[in-house]
Amino acid sequence: MKKKILLAIALVVLVLIGYVAGVTKKGAEALVDVATDISDMQSVVDSVNCIFVGVVKESDTLIFDYDGKSEFKVQVVKNIKGELPTETTVYKYGGRFINGNEVIVKVDDESYTPMPEVGKQYLFLAFEQESGEVIIADYYGNIDYTNNEKVSEILQYTNS
Repeated sequence: MKKKILLAIALVVLVLIGYVAGVTKKGAEALVDVATDISDMQSVVDSVNCIFVGVVKESDTLIFDYDGKSEFKVQVVKNIKGELPTETTVYKYGGRFINGNEVIVKVDDESYTPMPEVGKQYLFLAFEQESGEVIIADYYGNIDYTNNEKVSEILQYTNS
């Protein structure tokens, strides 16, 4: 019995090592499922409690902790939905490991937005948690503000 337990534990450890090695050496793409109908832009706008225009001032996309979030310091230019301070920190799931390989979290290819870049302005769709932490949505989360078509499409549902 003791040998079977040790064998089972060894097997679990080997699987975990293989998973971690695969992720850290090759990178990974995680597809997530959401309750929001992302094909309906009104549902998208209604699902988040923060929509704002902001410029990324600092970026830390290195993943160290278990939750796999990257951190961005953002200067809020305009609050559209919700009220965030002028200088705020936002988080986005995904990032890169110390070896440079990325973890990409997305719902689908159409609504996917890459990691925000320092110096660029975005329309952010996010969730402000009770703790005050602001997490960028996995769908249409940070849209380059120069993408006038997509920005306009979202703004028409915000009463702005």
